[in-house]
Amino acid sequence: MSRFTFGGDEHIFVEVDEAMSLEAFFTSLSMTNAVRAASIDGVTEICPANASFQGCSPIC
Repeated sequence: MSRFTFGGDEHIFVEVDEAMSLEAFFTSLSMTNAVRAASIDGVTEICPANASFQGCSPIC
């Protein structure tokens, strides 16, 4: 189950899993690819990590 929190004034932080497993990595990678492909207005940058990622708004 993913957890969504604020990563600052302009970021949203998505934690896919607390464990840094291969499954969590590929789930996070799949989610970041889907967000990129969706071309969501206001999302200018996506920063993936092992089991999480951050999305950045135009204010960054």
